[in-house]
Amino acid sequence: MEKIVRRAVRFNEDPFSKWGVSVDGYVVDETGKPVEEVFEYVEGEIERSGMDLGGYDYFQVCFGLRGSLWPVSYRRIACFAVEGGSEGHYIHVNVIDNESKTETLLLGKTFLGLDHALALSNALTKILACNN
Repeated sequence: MEKIVRRAVRFNEDPFSKWGVSVDGYVVDETGKPVEEVFEYVEGEIERSGMDLGGYDYFQVCFGLRGSLWPVSYRRIACFAVEGGSEGHYIHVNVIDNESKTETLLLGKTFLGLDHALALSNALTKILACNN
């Protein structure tokens, strides 16, 4: 059987990835955008919503992921708040792949209480979970 090779004839992108489309309409060569670029988009969406990030100790790309690409294939994205081990509350953005492995991509921290952490978690869910 002859292998079909599809080449992109046009290119598309969204805030999370970029891909080519072949002449017969197939998606080819999809790659995630740099995590930092996605983070900048997310941060901008949060600010456009009117939410102030000033009350958070930090909200950033997870250490060790700088220079990585945003995943293009995953089962779920989870945005949630948890109580810190010693103080404060953390806000996680995790991806869960098809083998149920989890990776934290973005992480924030606040000392202003659970409601403050949940506000960011909810905003992140609206931005990210709806774009899967």
